[in-house]
Order: sequence, then C-alpha cells, then structure tokens
Amino acid sequence: MLLWSRLFQQEVEAVKPPSIELMDMASVLLQPQGEDMVCISWYIHNLLSKHQETFSVIEKCPKPVIAAIHGGCIGAGVDLITACDIRYCAKDAFFQVKEVDMGVASDVGTLQRLPRVIGSQILVNELAFTARKLMADEARSSGLVSRVFPDKEVLFDAAFSLAAEISSKSPVAVQGTKVNLLYARDHPVADSLNFVVSVSFRPITVRLPFQCSQSELSSLLYAVCSDWWAIGYPPIFIGPTLIFPASSVAVTLFLPRNWNMSMLQTDDIVKSVQAAMEKKELKSVTFSKL
Repeated sequence: MLLWSRLFQQEVEAVKPPSIELMDMASVLLQPQGEDMVCISWYIHNLLSKHQETFSVIEKCPKPVIAAIHGGCIGAGVDLITACDIRYCAKDAFFQVKEVDMGVASDVGTLQRLPRVIGSQILVNELAFTARKLMADEARSSGLVSRVFPDKEVLFDAAFSLAAEISSKSPVAVQGTKVNLLYARDHPVADSLNFVVSVSFRPITVRLPFQCSQSELSSLLYAVCSDWWAIGYPPIFIGPTLIFPASSVAVTLFLPRNWNMSMLQTDDIVKSVQAAMEKKELKSVTFSKL
C-alpha cells in the first residue's frame, strides 16, 4: 500500500503539492530551446510529456494509492489526486482547477482524468471554465472523494486504517483488481471482459495442504471455478488425486488463462479458503508478498 508512513508524516505535511513554476514555464515558452519551429515544438512537447508522466506514475503504481486531502487542492494538486485510486478529504478541503485564471489550459492530467472520476462532463466544464472552488461536501456528492472527515487528524487516521485494511488482503488479488479496473476505465465493456478472460486454456494444479471431505472439496472447487462456469468456460477436472501424506490433496484443472490465474498459482487462495473453513478472520492470514 502506497500511503505515507506515520514516521514521515510531519515531513510529508511540509511538502507542497508538485507544481509547475509559472515563471520557469513562461521562460521556456518565451525563449524555448531549438533553432527552428520544429525543434522548438518538439522540445515543448517533451517537456510537457515529462510533467504529465510525473503524475501518471502514481496511476501506474501497481499498488493502490490513497490521497488524504485537507486545505486547498489547487491546479497541480488536482492533477495529483485524480491519479490516485481512493480519495478522502477533511471538511476544510476545497478543489480548484485554477489554470484558466493563469491564462492556460490544464495539460498534465486534470482535464483527462477528472471527467472519468466524477462522471459529469457538465460539472467538469463548469469547474475548468470558471476556476470556481469545489468545496468538500460537493466533492463528496460528485464522487471526487468518497468520504469527508471533520479535521485532518481524523482524516489521516481513517486513511491509515484503510491502508491497513487493504494491506491485509492478498497483494496478487489487490494488484490484479487495480490492473483490471484501470483497463476497464479506458475501454469498452466487451474489450474489458476479453482482457480478463481469453479463450486459450492452460492446466494448473491447486494443492490443498489440509484434509477435507469429498463434499467440502466439491464445494471448494465450485467456488474457485464458478466465474468460469458463469461465462461459459467450464473447467476440465483431472482428479482429485491424493498426495501422500494423505493430509493434502491436489486437483489439476484446465482453466481459461487470465490475470487471476496468478492467484490460483500462489498459496493465497488456499490460505483464504482454509481461513473461511476454519471461521477465521482474513486479517489473521499472512499472504504472499509482491
């Protein structure tokens, strides 16, 4: 989980949101490097691309990123938080697409990500054309943030608690979910479904390091494979095969290849199922690290 450690909380609070220095940018635009228009244009293109990547790397991080916002979130601050996966804010937070007041158009992420985040092009148009402030309650109702807290102390506690909860899940499952969510955001439903599941098959072996009855094994296999049945790709079973010592069972399956195959090839799914059968909390399970 990419969330600031409490150890560095004071240092992080002292850091301003990344921003593009207006004077430096003005100098670049008024006196750009290059001998002709093509060279100048290419230089500016590369410069802006570098600034865009500064924020895109947050979105590309394989682990979920949580933004905890208090006070003003202006200009590049909006670029930053819209690249995050989850956003919480304090009651005193406000959000402002300020670039139009500076005589420029936002060009490093806000205009591209904000419409997808809040799902209202009309509201994005209003915010971007007027540079008006979006206060915390309206940010919550529009979907920019999922929760609003009375002050930054409660906000940080909630953000760290959320990070701890997500961190208790299987890293393979969490990161695989993020991959699929990002792909689905930018592609049609049909393409996203094809991304998750392909028509090619590959064999895997699920090994259960505990004893279970035939009925328990059948229920487990159905739970593991129900998604493939639902979409019309029934798995082909070979087994079960008893492995000595008889405390473990291995089942070979031919399943459609997709991202979730990784889960079935780690111990995470076995640990989750075993915890459920033993009526244990998932928080007690130690998952494989990535």
